[in-house]
Order: sequence, then structure tokens, then C-alpha cells
Amino acid sequence: MRILLAEDERTLSRTLTAVLTRNRYAVDAVYDGEAAYEYVRTGLYDGVIMDIMMPKMDGLTVLRKVREDGDKVPVLMLSTGEETEKQPDGTGSGADGYLAKPFSPEELLSRLSSMISDRQDMSQPLSAGNITLYRYASELASPFGSLFLNQVELRLMELLMCSCGYPVSMKKLEEKTGVKNGREEIRLHIAYLRKKLEILHADIEIRPVWENSWLLGKRRKPEN
Repeated sequence: MRILLAEDERTLSRTLTAVLTRNRYAVDAVYDGEAAYEYVRTGLYDGVIMDIMMPKMDGLTVLRKVREDGDKVPVLMLSTGEETEKQPDGTGSGADGYLAKPFSPEELLSRLSSMISDRQDMSQPLSAGNITLYRYASELASPFGSLFLNQVELRLMELLMCSCGYPVSMKKLEEKTGVKNGREEIRLHIAYLRKKLEILHADIEIRPVWENSWLLGKRRKPEN
């Protein structure tokens, strides 16, 4: 697998390159944000490790531009502890994860392997009824069309489809989506998803069950 390493600290970059190479990754190293962006645009990489603070263009700006280009390459951001606290799981920035400095080589390798594996798994669509979720493209589709999902909607739909037929607690939905405003935000995004399922003429629906739980199941016929 080929990895792009964008880290302006030359000593750290050499160390990480050696670690990755010993573990059978092919590594291209760059030292500023502009170079990182140009390299990512080639589409040659299975994953990117990128520092937040870099000259010419910071890592978050690079990441934003990459995602605006529609590139879904997995990106692991390297940051200080303070920066990591601001974006603990990458939600909202397009990152697949954050790793705070200092870190061990074992931790980096574990996070990188998990990140790439997760994204490869996402290449497989999920199906329920006449609805298909293309996770890699953040697209919900039916025979009647397709609609784009934002990151929270994607995570909600993925979890509900993987648990199809079984209730999912609000607590679990909060944990998996990493929303900042709790249950009200979850309810808002579920409302958006329910509307999109209606637009797609889905034969499945999201409905509340028990207390603070949701279920994805076969659409019920309206009561007369």
C-alpha cells in the first residue's frame, strides 16, 4: 500500500518513513501543505498521514480542499493534544481520525491499519428493502433515484441498516455519530433521513420504539 506522509519536522518524517517502510508500506514524504495537496490529487494513495501545522498551507486547509474535490482517501491527522481535543474524531473536518503527538510507532501503525481497513469495508454497499447505501460515496439510492447524505446522516443510516430489524438506543447513536448537541441533533438528522426515504419511495422506514430507541424496518401500511 502507498502512503503519503505530510510532516514538516524532517527528523520525525524520517523516523515515520522508516517505521512505515519496515512494515511494508510504500511512502512518499512531503514537507508542506501545498506539496501535500498536489500529491494527494494524483489519486495514487491508499492513505494519508498529515500534520495539522505545516508551512504554505495548514493540514486542515489541505484536507478541506481534498474533500471539496470529492476525494475520499483515508486521512489521519497528526496534532498536538490541544488540537485533538477540538476535533476528537474528525467529525466536521473530513478526517478519518486524529493522533496526538507524541505517539508510539505501534499506535500509529494500528490507527493507520484500522483506518484503511474501515474505508475498504465502506466500499461495500449496504442494502435493506429497496434501499442501498453506498458508504464510500455517501449516497442513499433506490430504483427511484439517489440522494447525498452528510456525515451524521451516513453514520446513522449505516448503524440502522447494520442493525436492521433491531432497535438501536439513542445512546449508541450518539456515540457512533459523535454529535455535539446530543439527542436533539440526532432527532433532527433522523427526521432528515425519514424525509429522504420518503423521497426515494423506500419500502423501509425509521421509526421510534420503546424509550429513546430507533428501528429500521419494513414500512408499515397506513391504518384505515
